[in-house]
Amino acid sequence: MYDVLLAFGDSITQCAGDPEFEGYLAYLSRLYQRQMDVLNRGFSGYNTTRARTVVSKHTPIEKFRDNLLYFVSLLRDPSSKHYSPSTKILFITPPPVGDRMVKEKAKIEGENVVNKNERARKYAQMVKRVANEVNTPYVDLYGKIEELVKKNQSTAKDTQTVDFEGYDGYLADGIHLNSAGNRVLFDLIQETIGKYWPELKPSKAPRSYMPTSKD
Repeated sequence: MYDVLLAFGDSITQCAGDPEFEGYLAYLSRLYQRQMDVLNRGFSGYNTTRARTVVSKHTPIEKFRDNLLYFVSLLRDPSSKHYSPSTKILFITPPPVGDRMVKEKAKIEGENVVNKNERARKYAQMVKRVANEVNTPYVDLYGKIEELVKKNQSTAKDTQTVDFEGYDGYLADGIHLNSAGNRVLFDLIQETIGKYWPELKPSKAPRSYMPTSKD
């Protein structure tokens, strides 16, 4: 019986196992072979309010905060039937939104633009705030991609990259991660696990062996 690494989220999480985009959960599955079962519980189109029905694409930010606290309480509140004090919790902020990419896609498909990078920034800040409130680690995916985009903007020579402000280097459609974005997240998760839970690093986590006919 293996321990479980469970990823719970929206379409970004759901796509994390997609081989087309070299999803970060595919990387983690390979990294923890025979050590952990990596489970993808991403639900496309779900926000934190709709996700509560599982255990509008937009949740007001204070409701978003309440929902995050609710999920934590499921595992940390002794009165919860899901109480599991030994379970590790790792928050991940949403990535930035490539506004120009989203607008281009919306123009082609005749849709209204509802995702904005400024709004994504506020929700990323709230994730970090809640993580600090409940004393649990977080991965600042938003901050890291913003840092990389700004670093690359000054040296960008590709016209397409300039048109989309560099976000197409890490986002497939302005919202979901592409291969490079998934790699960034995978590296951040590894770094965070090594910092806060070194016993869970692949080099230290127990490995399972199937008995042989001689055992």
